[in-house]
Parts: sequence; C-alpha cells; structure tokens
Amino acid sequence: MMKITEQVVYVGVNDRTKHLFENLWPLPYGVSYNSYLIVDEKVALIDTVDAAFMPEYIEKIRSVLGERQPCCARISLKQNSWATKRRQR
Repeated sequence: MMKITEQVVYVGVNDRTKHLFENLWPLPYGVSYNSYLIVDEKVALIDTVDAAFMPEYIEKIRSVLGERQPCCARISLKQNSWATKRRQR
C-alpha cells in the first residue's frame, strides 16, 4: 500500500510471474496491476487485480478501510480488450 495523496491510496499488486500480456506480447519483468482507493466521504475502488493475488489485494484494502466499504467500483474486464477482439476475427 502506498499513499499517493491524503485521499488516494495505491493498493495494486506486482505480478512477476506473468510472461505474456494478452497472450501475445512478452513481459520480461512481469506486470503491475494498478488499483487505487479513493477515500473521502464515500470510498471508491478503481480497478482490481488478477484473481491469483486476491488475498493480498483484499488485505491491502482492509488495511486502508478498516470497517468502511467501497460505494462503487470500476472493474476492467480483460475479455473486452482490443487484443482479445482482434484474435476473434
């Protein structure tokens, strides 16, 4: 967890085991799943991480929020990506 501002906290995860992006492009150093919590009167979660990292991710979120709950989330769905659509043609 890294505090960006008083109200924005990075809760993402680094994945050093992923070798390909969208099963096409090499990732020699892995990938970073960037996810942020915006903590104000309401709490918003921006993006998520790969399911393999969910326990670590949830723990980071809990450490920031305590008992509070996010009110809304933006979730990036990989199956809707440009590369996936291109492969389906």
